[in-house]
Amino acid sequence: MIFGYVPPEYVNDEIRELLAPAVKRGGNDWDEVATMLADMRAQCWMAMDDKPRMAVVTRMDGDVGEIWLLGGNNRKDWLHFLPTLEAGLRGGGAVKGRLTGRKGWKRVLAPFGWVCEGEDMVKDLAQ
Repeated sequence: MIFGYVPPEYVNDEIRELLAPAVKRGGNDWDEVATMLADMRAQCWMAMDDKPRMAVVTRMDGDVGEIWLLGGNNRKDWLHFLPTLEAGLRGGGAVKGRLTGRKGWKRVLAPFGWVCEGEDMVKDLAQ
């Protein structure tokens, strides 16, 4: 399995299908996401082997790198790539990471140094 950044022009129907539930759950629409990807206000990352398995969209909010959208069938398909994703956020200028989502993320992300802060999971990325 490989994990990496996907340039906007390579975000295809398979990736959009993986992200569709997160886009809908977040009250977003794909046109908004596509526009943010195209003008680099958001970045798409993907874990894949013979096909896309997990897609993640990140975006910056000041100096906070947000894991904005996440889609796929198995968190194991991307979780061991979390340090790579965090490095990508740092490379974009993030000193803090944030993920807003289901409460189950607390248990999943705690071993990676993420902690609860209100409704969010956060991590100091300045280290």
